[in-house]
Amino acid sequence: DKIIEGSPADIAGLQSGDEILFINNLNTAELTISEIYKMLSKKEGKLIDLLVRRQGQLEFTSFKLRRMI
Repeated sequence: DKIIEGSPADIAGLQSGDEILFINNLNTAELTISEIYKMLSKKEGKLIDLLVRRQGQLEFTSFKLRRMI
């Protein structure tokens, strides 16, 4: 449940407890775990757009991750 230091999530500013609602404009509630895994494991260098609900905040937060090995 920790963000790995130096990982794309850490570099983008994600925090432990953040709930990913959308990946590249696709609702995660409508995706399987396998589909989510594939989306987050794209080719190195690809940008991934996330919309996140952060604990204690009313508004959603948008993040861009650049996939790294």
